[in-house]
Amino acid sequence: MNPSIDRNLPYQRIALLLTGIIAFLMRFVLLGKLPLTDSEAVNALQALGGGRFIGGEGGYVLLTSVWFYIFGAGDAVARFWPALAGTALALTPWLFRKHLGEKTALLLCFGLAIDAGWVAVSRQANGMSWAGLWVLLTLAALLNKKPALLGLFAGLALLGGPAFWQGAVGLGFATVLYRFVFQPRQPVEEGVKGTFDDFDWKAASGWFIGVVLVAGTALFLIPDGLNSIANGLVQYLTGWSQASTVTAGRMLLGLVLSQPLGFLFAAVGLVRVVQMKNPLDTFLAVWWLAALALALFYPAREIADLGWVLLPMLALAASQLAKFLTTAISFRWTAIAYSIIVGVLLTFSWLSFIAYFRADRPEVSTFVRMAGTLFPVLLLVGAAFVIRWFWDEETAGQGAMWGLIAALGLWGFAAAWGGTGLGANPEGQVWRRGALVDEVDLLQTTLNDLSTWKMRVPGELELVVEGIDSPALRWALRDYRQTRFVTTTASSSTPALLITADKPSPELADTYRGQDFVLEVTPIWQLSFKDWLKWIAFKSIPVEKTIVILWARADLFPDAPGFNP
Repeated sequence: MNPSIDRNLPYQRIALLLTGIIAFLMRFVLLGKLPLTDSEAVNALQALGGGRFIGGEGGYVLLTSVWFYIFGAGDAVARFWPALAGTALALTPWLFRKHLGEKTALLLCFGLAIDAGWVAVSRQANGMSWAGLWVLLTLAALLNKKPALLGLFAGLALLGGPAFWQGAVGLGFATVLYRFVFQPRQPVEEGVKGTFDDFDWKAASGWFIGVVLVAGTALFLIPDGLNSIANGLVQYLTGWSQASTVTAGRMLLGLVLSQPLGFLFAAVGLVRVVQMKNPLDTFLAVWWLAALALALFYPAREIADLGWVLLPMLALAASQLAKFLTTAISFRWTAIAYSIIVGVLLTFSWLSFIAYFRADRPEVSTFVRMAGTLFPVLLLVGAAFVIRWFWDEETAGQGAMWGLIAALGLWGFAAAWGGTGLGANPEGQVWRRGALVDEVDLLQTTLNDLSTWKMRVPGELELVVEGIDSPALRWALRDYRQTRFVTTTASSSTPALLITADKPSPELADTYRGQDFVLEVTPIWQLSFKDWLKWIAFKSIPVEKTIVILWARADLFPDAPGFNP
């Protein structure tokens, strides 16, 4: 064993442990604070039904149905397995350390742990993080020539739903492009075997079929689980004929602003690939661009599809950081001092940028705002020339790089915290899929109070939901046993509780008392340039609210004449 590697092993394990803790906290802290969105509720309701109907998210639904049976249904429980898969995914690059290098693998682990995109999708009740985890483990098994594990992981990945097919198509397309177009020509060493040479595909196939049959049916308890594989493929293929409300420009903006450090150094890696022809970096670059093109041109694109783009992008960025970063320079303290100056001036630039939006100063033009923001950057350039003149170019370069990494890393961490949905303006987070479900907790409290006043126990009054087809609302009302969802109600019907859309209802005013609740908050992403700047500063965005009215029959209230609980 290499002595230097042996000495560094305890530090690497500590760094990996800390990375795992950070990844766990980012994905599990207050996991159930936000209500499930419509897209999440669809999957959670399938799991709540015990697998009687399973769409395309087979792995998620089957595991979560078991979890509901053990622990009961809830928002946090519904998101448990995606969060756990996302935590494990952040640590999988360590399995590629022989190919990436230990320094690169550790940097990639940390990058995935605090990446805004993967933090956000890991806190959503769907199969994206499940698919990402098992696809990476399948690659690790292939590179390490473990046929049984490859079959096992590939079978589990197949249960990842439409997200799996999006990732598999992008990776397969990139592999073909690399193999036949972009692979650097290198002399073949005698006796060195390729990845696919002498691989036991028969054993891998056997494990693959077995895992699909066992896991896809939840130990043969839910045979219909196998249908989810076909359903996931059908959903993905159907997406090629459906239009999305998510624009390609919004996806690109979200990618760059959520992960500026990774995007910057991955772009540097693209330039170096052209110059150096490194096989690994070339493959990562091809995978990155292929996955990005597929995500942007897929008609039914979702912002979560960028998760497949982030994997090779962050790997390429980590590879470049591992090569560039060094502490073995002549004027180390000068470089440290300059890195602090870089960090301070970039922070001052950011504060100057947001100050113009905090203060109500309409007379200040956008040009003046941008000039005030860019002035500290010009000071940085001037300081770099001074350091290069009096010391050397390496000192200026390393100092600038350390400061830039610290500043952009802090930006990325802030974006990741926003991706949890726990920060300010969660409705304006770019990684959110669909509308933000807002006041269902207040709706549930009001329903419980009304039922307790009349029936002494919550959730026992008759409840009719008229003309509202909302999976999120169905999920929120899952414990109300006497709930009916109808398109219209008969004029002679007077249920104890009625939920309707926000519309004039004079016929209800005499018999019921009404209270409005905000069911959904939908962000409006058609923004002007000035609005985009404000969004960058505060994630503040115009919204459209969906209001529902809860009507309670007047005799349910304690102040009603003849009230009899």
